[in-house]
Amino acid sequence: KRIANNRRIGVLAKAFPDSRFIDLTRDGRAVALSLSRVDWWPGSTVWWCGDTPEAWERGGGDPWELCARNWVEEVRAIDAGLSAVPADRVLRLTYEGFVAEPRQVLRRIAAFIGLSEDRPWLADVDTIRFPNRNAAWSTHLSPEALATIQSVQGSELGRRGYS
Repeated sequence: KRIANNRRIGVLAKAFPDSRFIDLTRDGRAVALSLSRVDWWPGSTVWWCGDTPEAWERGGGDPWELCARNWVEEVRAIDAGLSAVPADRVLRLTYEGFVAEPRQVLRRIAAFIGLSEDRPWLADVDTIRFPNRNAAWSTHLSPEALATIQSVQGSELGRRGYS
């Protein structure tokens, strides 16, 4: 879950030669909205620009552009790291698919990492309610913010199947 590990995939793959990687991607528009709402974001240093969102905005930068670009830089870092990992050690999933069908996705993950199908934990999955906030960006972003985000993320959203 630690996002900084997105940039350490190559090191992790070498350190753990039998490791497997699960790439769980979420729609960048939802990520941008989420970043804009979390309390730790304004004061955190953004690794690819070396500045904080607070400083970025004080300098005249558009906060939506920064949130959008951060997703682009993170998914590109993941792709770069995973490019050196054999394909049979990588499972690519979407957050949206997980929320829509958690039981099926968790079964795929379990099979991918070599766990036997254990009925009790699958039954427990059915008791968990996964909130579906996948489309919140479409109703919570202003048209201007959405236009900025999509102008920054457009090609990466398209490559990942997000229209």
